[in-house]
Amino acid sequence: MLFSIDYEALAFKMANKAINQVELMRHADISQSVIKQIQQGEPIKPKTLGKLARALDCAPADIAKPISPLKQAARAINGKRRRQSHSTLQAAADVLADR
Repeated sequence: MLFSIDYEALAFKMANKAINQVELMRHADISQSVIKQIQQGEPIKPKTLGKLARALDCAPADIAKPISPLKQAARAINGKRRRQSHSTLQAAADVLADR
């Protein structure tokens, strides 16, 4: 199951611990791209949620909410469509480049 981070709850926990994003990244051993995912409301993996919760000394439920299976399926379908669309465009570009 994937989770989305409640950004307000995350910010509140960070403020209580008096840490900024850079310190959170270091303590949780996560990258800037994960921070960007969180800011954009994208799903994160349970392992990442655990890292964040440990770094903030809180329960995972304090900063996250599960993404419903229906939403997960919709995301997967939309991602597949984007990849197919990109592949089609790339194939067309390759054909034109060969001319």
